[in-house]
Order: sequence, then structure tokens, then C-alpha cells
Amino acid sequence: MRIDNAFRNTTRKSDVAWTILGVLLLTHLPFGSRAYDALVTEGLSYKSYLHISGTGLAAAWVSWHVWNERIPLRSLYRNHMQWFVLLCAVYLGSAAWSIMPALTLYRTLELLTTATLVLLIFRHAGEPSGCFVFLVYMCIAQSAAAAAIVNYQSGEWGQSIVALLRSNPGGGVASVGIVFALFACRDQIESKRTLLIVASVAFILFGSLASAIALAAAIIFRAAAARASATGTAVLLMLAFGMLVATMGVIPETAPQYLLGIFDKTSENLRSATGRVGLWRESLLFLAHRPLGGGYAAAERLLATVSNVTSSEIWDAASSHNGYLSACMAAGPVSLTILCAFLRALWRNLGDPTHAVWRLVLVVVLVNNLAISSVGGPVDTLTVVAFGLAAIPHTSLRSLSPLSPACGFPIGSARARQMCAARR
Repeated sequence: MRIDNAFRNTTRKSDVAWTILGVLLLTHLPFGSRAYDALVTEGLSYKSYLHISGTGLAAAWVSWHVWNERIPLRSLYRNHMQWFVLLCAVYLGSAAWSIMPALTLYRTLELLTTATLVLLIFRHAGEPSGCFVFLVYMCIAQSAAAAAIVNYQSGEWGQSIVALLRSNPGGGVASVGIVFALFACRDQIESKRTLLIVASVAFILFGSLASAIALAAAIIFRAAAARASATGTAVLLMLAFGMLVATMGVIPETAPQYLLGIFDKTSENLRSATGRVGLWRESLLFLAHRPLGGGYAAAERLLATVSNVTSSEIWDAASSHNGYLSACMAAGPVSLTILCAFLRALWRNLGDPTHAVWRLVLVVVLVNNLAISSVGGPVDTLTVVAFGLAAIPHTSLRSLSPLSPACGFPIGSARARQMCAARR
């Protein structure tokens, strides 16, 4: 009876946590405006009001739950997450010199709230794999809905099924799902085929070239890690990708169009990384004039104050489209160093040989982060998945007790009850 009551209580807490996360993702859909910082640039519009309400609800529930359950913060933010808390503190401090302090404060609260909510979800789930798969499904659905809303508002749809719903974060989440479905052990995921099909369809619809490169990098890493040092392989992959970016300017116009056409790109798009190279160049010039950055989530908007930057280079980018560069633009080299320390600590904590697939997932996130500002920039769906990955070292099948009944299934399903009963 005591175990049954513990199961019901844990399942109820898990269901509430998942509901709060669903509301947070729902209220972050781009209703009414494509600008995600509308609360600063446009005031409290309908869209920004909905955005703030979702974050406020999540922050209130997280605060109440931590207080009511008497969860020690030291146990929640341990190991690599201590670096993340330090990063949030630096982001919070950057509001002192941010041109948009309200935006910086709000985005920092949103970042910390989302991370804590995901950590609490995995804390209640116990076994991480099923929880992670459900998180991937949820983020794919949110990315698809966001892309559909933007396309409907702008009237611009893809010319084919490939890239019909353009979404860089969605493509990143889809590539994570494909890698996990391909390389996870059978005891880590109940239905690999379902995840592979859903993630593959989403990957095609989102049509992200950066995600395709990340997927290829993970597959190469998986093949090379069996014969060489995993850390050395990761370094080589990063160097190879850096060389690819550095040589984009010399890609001939006669590049195979049938290959680029798969992602609805031209050789000019590839040379400029779809406009990113110009944006990165101006961002680095901006950092040369402001070595301490311009405030978390607001620094990219400061580019508009630089007289020699053309609007075509900025194209109203809500971020620098590079997570590491976004972190550096927030508070200078300090925030970038802390972000790298966080990722390095996470990499080391995912080194358990029985969970090798998690490092492959991290490779996908790191490579995607070179083209979109997910880890280090404002919260998006790939950021949420990265937080789920950061929660993996905090949970393990080997540490489960009979009173840890969720078994990786976030909703109180019959399968979860069956696995719980098997442990008694």
C-alpha cells in the first residue's frame, strides 16, 4: 500500500510538471508577432502578455514546488548544473549594462525557470530515457506549430515537402530524435521505430541544413569513437566543421545544385551560411567595441546602433544564430568561458559506458549550436531538449529504489505500473 501511494503521488507530480511545461511551450508560440522580444520593442502587446504569463506561471509553480517539497537546491543544481547557475548569475548581472535591461532580466528568469522545470520532471521520472523521448515529441510538436503559425502569418510556404516548415530549432530536435532512435539500447527506449519515423518526418519538414551536418557529425563520431579516443574525435569534428565554415567563401557557384536543392539552398546561401556569416562578422566587430558584451538576449539588438552595419546584415535577427557567440555577446569572454565549462562538465558526466548514446546526443546539440542560438542564447525547443540531456546524469536505473516508480514514462500509464510492480 505504501508503494502504491508513493507511485500515485509521484505520478501526480510528474503529470503536473509535464502540464506546466506544455503550457510554457504553448504560450511561447509566436502568436501575433515574429519578434520574440516584443515585450521590449512593442510593449505589453497581446503576444508578449501571453509569453510573460506562461513564464510567470512556470516560475510560480517551480518556486512553490521546491518550497513545498523542501527540495535542497544543492541536490537539484549539482555537478555541471552549478556552472549553469553561475552562467545565469552572470546573465543576470549583464542587465546592469544592457540597453534592454527588462528583456535581459526576463530572459534570464525564463532560462532558469525552464531548466529547473525540466530538472524537476526528470527528478520525478526516475529513469530518463522514456522521459527524454516524450520531451523530444513535445518539442517537435511545438516547433511544427510555431513554424506553421509563422508561415501562415507571412504567407510563405516551402515549395515542396522538404523544408515545408522551416525551423532550425525543430530540425535540431529532430536530429536528436533520429540519433537517439538509431543508437539507443533496446532497454533505453520502448519503441525505437516510432521515434525514428516521427523524427525523420519532422527532419524532412523542417529542412535544416545545420541539423543535417549535426546528424552526420554524430554518425561519424559514433563510428570513430569505437577506434579512437572519444574526446580526440570530438575535437577533430569541431575542427573539421570550423574549416568548413572558414572555406564557405570559396565554394564555387557551380556547386551541385541537386544536392543543395534538397534543402532549398543555393551556392550563395551556402557561402554565406544563409546570411549568418555577415551576422557573425558584425557581431565580432561589435564585441571589439564592447568587450563586456551588451546584455543577455539584448546584445544582438544593439547591433542596430552601430552606424556601419547595414540592415541587410542584421535582417532583424533575434539572436546571433550561434549559441557560443550569443553567450559571448551577453557578458563577454566571462560568459563564454562559463558556458564552455558547463558543456565540458556535462560531457564528462555523460561518460558512463552504459549510456554512450547520450554523448552522441550532446554532439548533435553542440554542432547545431554553431548555427542557432540554443545553448547560450534565448530559450527555444532545442534548449529544452539540452536541459533534458543535462538532467540525465542526475538519474540512473541503477540508483532507482522501489519507491521510484515512474520508470521513464511521464504519464501514469499501465506500462509504468507494470514496471513498478516488477521492481517490488
